[in-house]
Amino acid sequence: MQENLKGRRVLVTGAASGIGAAIAARFTRAGAVVAGLDLETSPGVVCPLVADLRSDAQLDAAFEIAAGSIGLPDIVVHAGALLPRGGILGPAPPDWCGG
Repeated sequence: MQENLKGRRVLVTGAASGIGAAIAARFTRAGAVVAGLDLETSPGVVCPLVADLRSDAQLDAAFEIAAGSIGLPDIVVHAGALLPRGGILGPAPPDWCGG
């Protein structure tokens, strides 16, 4: 990753934990202004956003807040995911669509 991202705006989904949190932290260390979106508050980001990726209304609201707080993102990283019931190899098909 480029070491100097000062002034760049980044939106990371899944930023509250795991790979998403690590990605958000790395962008922050590189000088970027980071908005973190997840089901729970993302620590260590300038703009923590709480939203469910399966809800268009929540995503629209979160993106409006992010744009008002940090501006339109230069970089978007989608690291958010939900593990379906039964694990990745055995979910019922409706689980993949949030139903």
